[in-house]
Amino acid sequence: MRTLLKHAMLGVAASLMLCGSAFAQTSGAPTFGPESYPFASEAQALQGQNEHKKAIRALKKGLKLDGLSAYEVSTMYQMMGASHYARGKNEDTIEAFQNAINAGGLSQKDTRDLQANLAQLNIAEKNFALGAQQLEAYFNAGGPQRPTLIKTLVKAHLQAKNREAAVPWAEAMERQGLIKTRKDHELVIYLFDSPEKRATQMRVARQLYSQFPTDPAVITQIKRLNVKAKRDGVPVIAIAGG
Repeated sequence: MRTLLKHAMLGVAASLMLCGSAFAQTSGAPTFGPESYPFASEAQALQGQNEHKKAIRALKKGLKLDGLSAYEVSTMYQMMGASHYARGKNEDTIEAFQNAINAGGLSQKDTRDLQANLAQLNIAEKNFALGAQQLEAYFNAGGPQRPTLIKTLVKAHLQAKNREAAVPWAEAMERQGLIKTRKDHELVIYLFDSPEKRATQMRVARQLYSQFPTDPAVITQIKRLNVKAKRDGVPVIAIAGG
């Protein structure tokens, strides 16, 4: 999770540091005004030098200016969040990114991307229920259902002790062919442990058994699942030599 967040936030920071259009005076495009530009430009340069504490100070000064547009406020908070993250300050990162969204000056795509980052940060900070809620909102807003994010959402719901909410996303894992590892299989088998999901559970269990046909723990698990499957009228898994 930490690595995933790091890559995601470095992408945000890189786009801010390298995208000159953020400061370009292009007709019709959102821009920084002459008062805020020096602070944002200084912060961008400091970020490029890995001087994130100084960059934050410059951005805080810029945010104190009167008459800032929503774009200026959102972008400076977004930059501030990237610097907080680079310094390992997750809680400050969360606050800055939420302020960036609340200011209303981001594009729809940038807003969605920050929502995904906020969700992962909250999950990293053990705010599991909130992080799961934010990830679902991200997906519902049209954010791409990347495999790592779907798996993160399933685990966040479980950490929040909301097994029922995790089941639809476990189904998404199954539909999209995302159940790859032994842990993936065991997680989904656990979530599908109900008469209503028995057929799907056994389908996943069959895949697990095909990968580990001689593993004693897997064989024991399959035998237990076969008892439930037989009770619920679902085809059982034939165990070699069993």
